[in-house]
Amino acid sequence: MKGRLLALFLILLISACASVEKPPPSAVSRMEGAEAESLLARLEKTNAAMTPYKAIGRIRVADDSGSWNVRAAWMGAPGGRFRVEAMGLAGTPFAKVICGPDLCSFHFTEDGEIRRRDTGRRSLDLLAGVDIDVADLALLLGGGVPVSDHDTAAAYQTLSGEPMLVLKKRFSGTVQRIWFSTKPVRVREMEMLNWQGVAYRVVIHAVSSKKGRNMPLELEVSDEKGHRLQLSVERLWADAAVPARAFSPELPANADAQP
Repeated sequence: MKGRLLALFLILLISACASVEKPPPSAVSRMEGAEAESLLARLEKTNAAMTPYKAIGRIRVADDSGSWNVRAAWMGAPGGRFRVEAMGLAGTPFAKVICGPDLCSFHFTEDGEIRRRDTGRRSLDLLAGVDIDVADLALLLGGGVPVSDHDTAAAYQTLSGEPMLVLKKRFSGTVQRIWFSTKPVRVREMEMLNWQGVAYRVVIHAVSSKKGRNMPLELEVSDEKGHRLQLSVERLWADAAVPARAFSPELPANADAQP
């Protein structure tokens, strides 16, 4: 009898502990449910307002073994369309990555000839080490934020007093964390999670507020393995005229990423 009562007590205790939700790291208290819905609505509105853009700047890739950086031009458009060109000293592109909705193609010079390789894989891990989808990067550089599929959303107040949004799936747990700045209100940091932990982390160090969109001027993507992808913008066209053929792997001569 005592054994049964003890077992029942343990079951009730475990259930009670499981129902007590612990704040995520850096959070101090949970905010009202309406705040989470408000932050989600803000993200959806920002993502829906994304328009084609162009930029010139520098790209730096680093890990524990070393780093390299290159001057580059890139453009993006809704639907996961993205194109980036690495430029040599004379400003002439020597390598290009072009991604449409379904296909990515890599164009590079080898033995004096331009080679092309196509792939349906849309992760940048082979180039930058960080396993971020091309569509996610294109959206981030366009002033948006990718939002993971989720079942619940909760907002928390952080130690700095700024809000944090946590998205969860029923059987996966936390799938995304998003930190906001409040002056002005914008996303300053984000983490995508999988069953292994943090898949990648994004920190937005500086933004331009052209056309009412907070588009990154300094952005860093990293993972737990020490891989880092950094993009810094020198010139930005927030609402550029980008033809659909610019994202074709056929490389039309008049569709370079450079303005």
